[in-house]
Amino acid sequence: MALTTERVRELLDYDQVSGIFRWRQAASRRVKPGNLAGTRRDDGYIVIRVDGRLYMAHVLAILHVTGHMPETPIDHLDGVRHNNAWTNLREVTPTINARNTFTHGAAGVELRPSGNWRAQLRVAGRKVHLGTFNTFDEAKARYLAEEALLHPGWTGR
Repeated sequence: MALTTERVRELLDYDQVSGIFRWRQAASRRVKPGNLAGTRRDDGYIVIRVDGRLYMAHVLAILHVTGHMPETPIDHLDGVRHNNAWTNLREVTPTINARNTFTHGAAGVELRPSGNWRAQLRVAGRKVHLGTFNTFDEAKARYLAEEALLHPGWTGR
């Protein structure tokens, strides 16, 4: 049976500012009304068990607020997977979501073991190395400049 908006709202309160869910009613002997709902997984996402099934908290946030189950991926704008504040969530296309591989707060930028920052992006499914930089800001600027050329209208982060 599909999870409904009514069932989610019956069981859970969602604070749109903090992104935190709390139980409205006892979900088990250990879970009391007012307790925080959910567990953070190793990958950073929060999951909540509802009626015996695990759901991603960001999916439940969309369902709770809008009344519909999202059909596309949910993007965490700041790249922090456990930040389920309403202003941090947006439904995106799979293509946009695939671009959002965040490391250290920016798509396409990662810290190398050497201490330098590498900028890279994907073009037609292949990684394209854009350079290695001394600072995060330099690598991010290079990534954003290249994204702007390849994908007009894309604002990056």
